[in-house]
Amino acid sequence: MKDKRLYKRADFKDPVQFELIPGQDLGGEAPRQFGGLLGGDLSEGGIRFRTEDFIPLNTRLHLNFKVDSDQAVDMTAKVVWVQKAPHAENFQVGMEFVDSSSNFQPKRALKQYLANIGNI
Repeated sequence: MKDKRLYKRADFKDPVQFELIPGQDLGGEAPRQFGGLLGGDLSEGGIRFRTEDFIPLNTRLHLNFKVDSDQAVDMTAKVVWVQKAPHAENFQVGMEFVDSSSNFQPKRALKQYLANIGNI
C-alpha cells in the first residue's frame, strides 16, 4: 500500500504546550483551555500526540515545542483527526499546521530541525 502522506514523519516524544484559541464554537464539552502533553511524531505538515481530552475536529490550538535545545517554535494547528486509543482512556490526535503568516518563521525552523535529524 502506497503512503499518501505529503511529509515524512519523525518520532517526537518531547513536551508540547498547547493553548485553545478562544472564540471557537466547539459544541458540547470543550477540552482544557491549556496544558502540556508529549508528542508522538512530527513532520513539516503537522504533529501527532496523545491526550486525555477529546478535542473536536477543526479545533485550533496554539502549540509551543522545542526543535532544538535552545529554540522553541510557536505554531497554530488544527485537529484533522481524532482516534480513541484502544484499551486506554485517552485519544490520539492528528494536527495540521495552519498556513498563516505567523507560522512562516516557525515552519522554517521546523524544516531545519527535521533536516538536521535526517528526516527530510
